[in-house]
Amino acid sequence: MTAAADDALLQLRGIGKTFTGVAALRDLADHIRAQNPPPVSRPAAPRPPVREALTYTLTPDQTINPAVIIEDFERHGISGARGEAASGFATVSAHALPLYQQELAADGNERRALLAALVALYAANDDSTTLARVGLDGLRAHQHWARTLLADRATLADEARLSDAIAAYARNCAAKRLSAGGSADLLALTAWLGQHFTPNPGTLL
Repeated sequence: MTAAADDALLQLRGIGKTFTGVAALRDLADHIRAQNPPPVSRPAAPRPPVREALTYTLTPDQTINPAVIIEDFERHGISGARGEAASGFATVSAHALPLYQQELAADGNERRALLAALVALYAANDDSTTLARVGLDGLRAHQHWARTLLADRATLADEARLSDAIAAYARNCAAKRLSAGGSADLLALTAWLGQHFTPNPGTLL
């Protein structure tokens, strides 16, 4: 992949070029490739162009114009995975982790607490994976569904009902090819923090 393609891919993922480590990693990758060239008899398979790769798994009616995605990122301040990391994982610390700790303290049910935290992430996270799959309107509809579920305390407090609601929504997402991969990653971080840090009064952790 060329440097220009690398830059374009970073932009499409909404993470920009805010860290000098990007150039360093590219230089390291180039060095490794130079030291270990692919065998002549088995050349490396060509990679699709960035724009093609972005829409590779989408059906034609769900294809999103990459230029539109970049414009949405810039207009609405969506910074993607790197922006989330640069913020100190603010979405986790402000939304997912407090709810996880609250629900876990209520009845000790870790699975229900994690499901609730996942819904909190769906509601608060400007997931760049979701944006790439279904566009800005799809992302906002996804977040609206999650906020509506968060407001339903009876469902949130019942593991079976909460699990069924999420499972039904997941089937709907699969039909639309909507992915919330970014939120899934943040849920893993939420679970890890929940295991290793004890909340103190007046603080997030």
